[in-house]
Amino acid sequence: DANIALRGRDDKVTFGGLYNYSDNTEKDAPKSTLNARNFQVFGTYSHFFNNQWYGYAHGLFTNDRMQNIQLRSAFGAGAGYEFFSSKDLNLSFEAGPDYVSTNMYEYPLNKSAEYIKACKAKTDDCILKDTGGIAARWFVNYDQFILNRAVQLFHNHEGIFDGNMFIRSRTGFHVPVWNGIQFTNEVQVDYYNGYSKLTGNTPVDTRYLFSIGYGW
Repeated sequence: DANIALRGRDDKVTFGGLYNYSDNTEKDAPKSTLNARNFQVFGTYSHFFNNQWYGYAHGLFTNDRMQNIQLRSAFGAGAGYEFFSSKDLNLSFEAGPDYVSTNMYEYPLNKSAEYIKACKAKTDDCILKDTGGIAARWFVNYDQFILNRAVQLFHNHEGIFDGNMFIRSRTGFHVPVWNGIQFTNEVQVDYYNGYSKLTGNTPVDTRYLFSIGYGW
């Protein structure tokens, strides 16, 4: 995963992305079982009208095979307010309308060939249909150094509501080690309740990450 922010006097650009993959192979199993395969790519351009108020335009692309989402695309614009902006403390909130298009895999993961054949023969009620429309979006971003800059706490939270609810949040802390190298302890939580009754999927995905990276 990677996140980059570029800040000028009146403008700010942020972009980043992440990819997760995990599978499990049991002894004598004919094939491995997929546990996670998803990615997210996002970017935001912000223009500041004064020291705190700004307008923004953003884009978000997500894929999650376990949630049967082939590609979710979200584009929108809105307004934001920066409560704090410094090397030690940052806190901002933004909200606005989005257009969201969700392309689904036609059938849920791990459904048998018999299920798919029966579904095609009987009705299309079990086929996962693509959706698109206007949505509401909000975003919160926070980070703060504590303990004489020995630890940096962070939390960001983005929600999109278009009849279904999609939320992604990242919470944890960075510990600077040496020359920009840092240890990160992070909890990632994604929530999506679309088609959960039809597929039987739990709407919550939780990942615990312990990593070494580079920050500047």
